[in-house]
Amino acid sequence: MKQLISTIVLLLSASLALAQQTLSLEEFLTVVRRYHPVARQAALGVELAKADVTSARGAFDPRWENSISRKEFEGLLYYDHQVNEVKIPVWYGVDVVAGIESLSGQRSSTPDTKGNSSYIGLSVPVAKGLLMDERRAALQQAKIFQNLSVQEQLATVNDLLYEAVSAYWNWWQHVHTQRLFQQAIQKSEQRFRMVKAAFQMGERPAIDTVEALTQLQSFQLRAREIQLDVTTAQLAVNVFLWQEGGVAYELPQTIVPQTTVPALLETGQMEQLLHQLQAHPELQQYSFKLQALQVEKKLKFQSLLPAVYLKYNQLQKSHSLYKTLSTPWLENNFRYGVAVSVPLRLSEGRGDYRKAKLKLEQTRLQQAAKRITLQTKLRQYYNEWKAVREQITMQKQAIQAYTALQRGEELKFASGESSLFMVNARELKTLEAGEKLLLLQSKEQKAAASTLWSAGALSR
Repeated sequence: MKQLISTIVLLLSASLALAQQTLSLEEFLTVVRRYHPVARQAALGVELAKADVTSARGAFDPRWENSISRKEFEGLLYYDHQVNEVKIPVWYGVDVVAGIESLSGQRSSTPDTKGNSSYIGLSVPVAKGLLMDERRAALQQAKIFQNLSVQEQLATVNDLLYEAVSAYWNWWQHVHTQRLFQQAIQKSEQRFRMVKAAFQMGERPAIDTVEALTQLQSFQLRAREIQLDVTTAQLAVNVFLWQEGGVAYELPQTIVPQTTVPALLETGQMEQLLHQLQAHPELQQYSFKLQALQVEKKLKFQSLLPAVYLKYNQLQKSHSLYKTLSTPWLENNFRYGVAVSVPLRLSEGRGDYRKAKLKLEQTRLQQAAKRITLQTKLRQYYNEWKAVREQITMQKQAIQAYTALQRGEELKFASGESSLFMVNARELKTLEAGEKLLLLQSKEQKAAASTLWSAGALSR
């Protein structure tokens, strides 16, 4: 078993032994999680979101700028201006600026300072942009979308595993139904040989051989039909099996599903499932969308405020930034400015802010509707699972009764008190009951998987 797990999970190697080996549900889902293209694409979505966060942080990266400008005309040096500047954006919309300048020439701009100079200063938004601006909003939303992408991955994997589990138990049902009929064929062949020998010895009429042969042929015909079902079901399972490197994989005929039927749910687990539902990936997506919209609302509110920017630079007549920083501020050698801009009607700001609030309300309603839908599905699937479990209990009791009747009829037939027709009828009823039990067990596992899927628990 350990060898099979290692083979399937790591490489799904095609060089498997010819003897039958079992692919359990857990092993199957491990392969799906690790190698299926949909699961891998979902994981890449998380990595893309991380890259977006890194990109958004770039708005807070320090920047170095250098500019050189010079003008000479008819032998006259108008100006030679060189500037080296470093700008450091910080969180609350503030930019810290430091630079050194060199200016010479006979016709330079009057406000500029000739010679060597340096400056250290700030650019501060006093109203609009103080509490929120584009770069802070972009970074906050990128972090939120990173968390959102994780939930999207979980939701995608939840859906993928639900489809994979359904395919597995469909395959399980047909394989075990095939085994059931193979056993019935072996027993029917034995009976046919026994009846034929009894006929040849004159102990049984010829009609009994026809009766035995007809039963055998009907089982063989049904077995052929089931073989087609098994092949189709295995092809459906192969859809979910991939190898490392994105190469599709096909199970060999020697691989069969597990024999046991696990208990995925327990009676009385509804409250726990409803609690798990609150962490459903699709509901969590709405939570992160609401957070992103809250950030957008704060940003749009800034459009209702006047744009007031205060700039201040401390100056020094040298290239020594240390002296510039240590000089008393607002006493000498400084430059400041104030810029004010106010839209008189605020039409764009009011419209954008209202849209942001409406988007929030719309998303809250969508989240509430999604929660009710998931709760309804959860209760429906859970009730279906309970009903099928009860049917399975009754079906097992029916099989016990049918088996007892069949054995009794076989004993009566052996003592000459019954006919082969009655034996065949009893056997057919037992076989039909066994086939229905397998169908119900498969249905129970699918209903359990549906319940866990609706609670968002398959991907966790």
